[in-house]
Amino acid sequence: MRFKRLKAYSAALMIAASAFPVNIGIAAAATNYGTGQSFVEYLDRGIYAVKSGNGMFVSWRWNADDADNAEFRLYRDGQLIYTSKAGTGATSYQDNGGSQSSKYRVDTVVNGAVISSEECHFNSGTNYFDIPLNSPGSQYTPNDCVVGDVDGDG
Repeated sequence: MRFKRLKAYSAALMIAASAFPVNIGIAAAATNYGTGQSFVEYLDRGIYAVKSGNGMFVSWRWNADDADNAEFRLYRDGQLIYTSKAGTGATSYQDNGGSQSSKYRVDTVVNGAVISSEECHFNSGTNYFDIPLNSPGSQYTPNDCVVGDVDGDG
């Protein structure tokens, strides 16, 4: 009985895993053992700006593949407003001169050279972001998964 359930669960897991497309644009974190290579998902800087006090709070990611001595230069409307300290600087800034209409950009600098430049795509005049959720429709009902005897033999 237990063996049959284990087989059924294994089969269900294999079917579920095969339902996902091989290339979905974001590679799952994995290691190619024995080759010294690892594969991680691609993440951009994730820059966002939200209303905070009398200005805008701007934040961005320090990615795993950034150089240890990377620094970040934050620009508002083309003007430099903040430079992080190489390797230890904050990846956020309270911009009291900013507003919802401000355009932000972060340049990543290594050894004095700009190696990437990304613009903020998430800017909110409130201190949060509204994320609209759509109902999955009538084909879905809560708790519609089967639990228990998967193969039906008791």
